[in-house]
Amino acid sequence: MRLFLAEDRWAFVRRNLLDLLIVVLPVLRPLHLVRLLTVVSLLHRRMSVSLRGHVLLYTASITVIMLVMASLSVLRVEQEAPGANITTLPDALWWSLVTVSTVGYGDFYPVTGAGRLIAVGLFVMGVGLLGVITGTLSSWLVERVDPGKETDERPAEADAEPEADTQRQLRELTEQVRALRAELGHVKDSTEPPPPS
Repeated sequence: MRLFLAEDRWAFVRRNLLDLLIVVLPVLRPLHLVRLLTVVSLLHRRMSVSLRGHVLLYTASITVIMLVMASLSVLRVEQEAPGANITTLPDALWWSLVTVSTVGYGDFYPVTGAGRLIAVGLFVMGVGLLGVITGTLSSWLVERVDPGKETDERPAEADAEPEADTQRQLRELTEQVRALRAELGHVKDSTEPPPPS
């Protein structure tokens, strides 16, 4: 419909090549969900949260998108396969959630090669997801136990204190060097022999 309504259809096709591929190749339809990443990037710009908050936001968003894409993809390849037990969308969503959480009950499993390939991707994503969650939780706990450590959430005033202290120490050292030079100048003047007459 958008192609039909476009004034310059060739320019529209060049700008929207991914959309054209998604329409022509039905197996790529789950890629429509990738557009949700633009929503995530807009949220990123609007939110003023810490680095930890950004990591959690991106992780949660990508996880939801990947779960839905994997569910739709596995349903597409498994639904008509002989001996398949993933034949409905709720079954596919359950399988994706169980697989990405690395629980793997075994009540649903892919029987096709493409389905197993999708499962491998979910395994890897699940391990990465656990790593991100564990790392984020660990950094938060370390920050709570040792609040004096530097974190990404320190206020600007905390960074200004050490800089002001460094400037003060630099001024003191400069004054001491001047005083030492003056003393050396007096010592040098008193030890030099008087010029010949």
